[in-house]
Amino acid sequence: MLEVEVFCFAASYTVTLILEATRLFFRASIRTIVAIGFAAAGLLAHTLYLVSEARGAIGSAGEQPLSSWHHWCLLAAWVLVAAYLAMAFARPRNPLGLFILPLVLLLI
Repeated sequence: MLEVEVFCFAASYTVTLILEATRLFFRASIRTIVAIGFAAAGLLAHTLYLVSEARGAIGSAGEQPLSSWHHWCLLAAWVLVAAYLAMAFARPRNPLGLFILPLVLLLI
């Protein structure tokens, strides 16, 4: 299976945050599309990482899948990114990423 590292989705979310920050200085409709694309790619990598971690824990004896604080923080970050994407589609002109994405990066 694909090896996905935390860096993969953290970098995608960082690029999305930078694109959201540039929203304060100039308006460009393509930026919103690119930001949503990076966030979606990050969410896909994030999902693959969590599935890989869960499968690895199931394979090892005596360990529960996604049972550490690290994994719970990653799950919380995943939920926040999914909520960000839903809100970005519903209201693309609101700069919600400026508030949600720093929290996501801290949780990661």
